[in-house]
Amino acid sequence: MKAIFSFIWGAIRAFTTVAAFIFFILVFVMIAGISGMSGDGQRVEVPQGGAFVFNPVGQIVDQKKIPTINDVLRGAKPVEVKLRDTMKAVKAAQDDDKIALMVMDLDKFTGAGPAVLHELGGALEAFRESGKKIIAMGDSFGQPQYYLAAYADEIWLNPAGDVGIMGYGAYGPYFSDALDKLKADVHVFRVGTYKSAVEPFIRNDMSDAAKEATKGFLDSLWGNYLADVTRLRGFDEGALSAAIDGMVDNLRAADGDVSKMALDLGWVDALKTRSEMTAAWWTLWARPIWAKALKALA
Repeated sequence: MKAIFSFIWGAIRAFTTVAAFIFFILVFVMIAGISGMSGDGQRVEVPQGGAFVFNPVGQIVDQKKIPTINDVLRGAKPVEVKLRDTMKAVKAAQDDDKIALMVMDLDKFTGAGPAVLHELGGALEAFRESGKKIIAMGDSFGQPQYYLAAYADEIWLNPAGDVGIMGYGAYGPYFSDALDKLKADVHVFRVGTYKSAVEPFIRNDMSDAAKEATKGFLDSLWGNYLADVTRLRGFDEGALSAAIDGMVDNLRAADGDVSKMALDLGWVDALKTRSEMTAAWWTLWARPIWAKALKALA
């Protein structure tokens, strides 16, 4: 009996030692990872007359998403940028006398909510009002990308790209018939005309009341979007909405060329390939810096 207890006690001690060792290794790896993410702490030297490249990757959010267990197990990491960090970067570039202009490259920016876009837009507008130029360029512009690009002095679009402004919409799944086929009983307690949370269980489509309520807040968001872009781009009142509603006719007038349509409507200022954008940058940014350097050496 004593030998059995000794064996059990030894096994427990061995297990505890191994578990502690594994825990120590995991903590060490986490600390090393955090240290690596924090960078080497070196300051970036900004040349006089330099450009601030604004190229957010992923979504811009007010608060980063907490990874779920599935995200951790799959090794997936939400690609997000905090709004506060983005606005700090824009403000720092605005206050830096060495920064002459901003380049917005929005190809890897996947979107943001209307409130986040509006707040970030205020920071971009302050940058522009400080006397510094903003150039927005991209292979294509979706609705959130174009909203930010509207704050720029110029918008450059790839001739192979497009500007996709479709408005806001909302529609959820409805599965009343599916539940009936599965012989599943759903007991719903509902009070109020506009209480639509339970509609997916009792309907196969959106009710008129739900449509009315949803359309109310979407119209408000869409109205704000149109008003901001119209003001920033200098469009006539109602011109942007009319252009979107007449998309088919506008596309036909441009011979089916979506980038030419965007240029004809004044949504963008120029069509440039990537090589042409690079050449334009030499004129706007690099060449003036070299001119100042040569003048100083003369």
